[in-house]
Amino acid sequence: MIYLHQNSGFLRIICITPILMMLTLFLSARTTSGSALYVKNEFLIESNIFEDSTKTQALGSQLWFGLSHHYLSNRQTLSLKLVSNLAYYNQHPTENKSVNMLTIQYRYSFLHKLSFQTALDIYNKQWYQNNNGYTSNRCNSGFAYVGQKNTLFIGGEYQYHRFPHFKYFTSDYSGLFVHFQHRLSEKSFLALKSSWYSIRYADRVIAYTPGADSLNLPFQKDEMITYQIGIEKRKNPILGLQLRYMINRSNSPGSSFQAGACRFFTSQKIIGIYTHLIVDLQLKKYTENLDRVVILSNPDPEQNIQNQILLGWDKPLNKHFSIQGKIAYIHNETVYSRIFYDKCFAAIGLMYTLH
Repeated sequence: MIYLHQNSGFLRIICITPILMMLTLFLSARTTSGSALYVKNEFLIESNIFEDSTKTQALGSQLWFGLSHHYLSNRQTLSLKLVSNLAYYNQHPTENKSVNMLTIQYRYSFLHKLSFQTALDIYNKQWYQNNNGYTSNRCNSGFAYVGQKNTLFIGGEYQYHRFPHFKYFTSDYSGLFVHFQHRLSEKSFLALKSSWYSIRYADRVIAYTPGADSLNLPFQKDEMITYQIGIEKRKNPILGLQLRYMINRSNSPGSSFQAGACRFFTSQKIIGIYTHLIVDLQLKKYTENLDRVVILSNPDPEQNIQNQILLGWDKPLNKHFSIQGKIAYIHNETVYSRIFYDKCFAAIGLMYTLH
């Protein structure tokens, strides 16, 4: 189910209306389509499954299921992607959970170079024994211009993060974004991105400070601005580098910060094995140096990737089966600001793919 804040206003309208329009258009259009699915079972070992100072180690298994489908017509493109994951830990059943991700993307071309694009992402995570979970929805819409060397995409975005059992974390984001991409060569691209968000917390008053009226504290509101530049080479080996700068201003003491981040990624085929490497680094500085920690916006620290090194590999066995593996080291903030956790994990599994 998609939950939307009752006061989301204009951005909610421009995001949801196109989803309904595209279904109507496709009912009357002649289309071609294609599908793909995969199933993967993997075993893993983790050094810190609770992402805290206990550093609890555990063995586990995960079952993955993925389904994708696309429709094409003369002017329209519609793609659907569903990914589900079931995680099981025999010795720590409180960490047993399911994750479901749905992505819908639609594009309608008005002219040869001008198109309307919209996308909807739904992310749901549910822990079984704790009867706990949350849902994050994101919808963006905008207009894209695609030239011979340059691409420009301008639009608006709305997000709603719902935590039924911890309403303190429920929030919505309304914002605008600009993406620009320049083709440097046939396989190399330069990308620029800027975005602005207004963030509201429906049930979180600002942190109390001495001298404030504790009975009339306002709800927390943030303003976030991001700038990003990246370069990518889409040829074996695939290489990419992204730099990002983020500013978050909040009316709640201790929640304002600035952060600079860097991501490097590469992918290549070596002796019949597809390898992937991702390195994320982030430096974060809080504006106010309080003598106490502050609870962050998301109580699920494993989704808030800040620093990581991840190496993955994929060895095809035949047309349908492949062996996959990955190892990673993660260094992220916990639920509390300025307090970090370390985590290592390794996994190996067998995947079946059908096109």
